[in-house]
Amino acid sequence: MTSFGLLVVDVPEDRFRGREAPDYLQELDSIPARELVLEFRRMEDELLPRVAAFVKYLGVKRSVHVCGLAANQIDRLQLMGVDGALLLPGRWPGAQRATLHR
Repeated sequence: MTSFGLLVVDVPEDRFRGREAPDYLQELDSIPARELVLEFRRMEDELLPRVAAFVKYLGVKRSVHVCGLAANQIDRLQLMGVDGALLLPGRWPGAQRATLHR
């Protein structure tokens, strides 16, 4: 199995909705990477608590960063207990990217 030092995952918002979210969390958790970056193109504010939960859960095994969210969303995630050092504005520079398909 291939393992990655760092992998940037383009995260589609719809994978965080409804019943699919737990399966998506398991997919992300199974990625053999020491560092995982969840890169969002768009995320509804109502889903931010789920983003915070994903970051905390996935962060048990590896370093997890989040990028691509709006500044006010970054502030809200910090209020939900996500370390601000893990939250980056804009896109992640360079790096190998992956999109997990259904």
